[in-house]
Amino acid sequence: MHTVQLQHPFSRVFPWLGFFLNMPQQPLNGCTYCVRVATADFGASMRLVVSPGHEDKMILVTPTGQSGHPLSTHYQDRFPYWVNGKKCTSFQILKTQSCY
Repeated sequence: MHTVQLQHPFSRVFPWLGFFLNMPQQPLNGCTYCVRVATADFGASMRLVVSPGHEDKMILVTPTGQSGHPLSTHYQDRFPYWVNGKKCTSFQILKTQSCY
């Protein structure tokens, strides 16, 4: 099993910011030949499944969150879904959008 820690570019320049900006290090399943392709240095940047005419049932999972702002409650809200291979339904996506 691999581990993954998504690092914000600023934390490479200012390592002390890593505590606030980086995603927590987590185990990550997958291999080069699996449906869930993931290796120690490669993985999906997002997962999206949409059926034409059924957009309300789409599945979207991004590795970090809906927001790129570290102080937002949506900065890391999708990470647990992404790292655990869970889906995020459009209802959850619409709930996030309603906050803006």
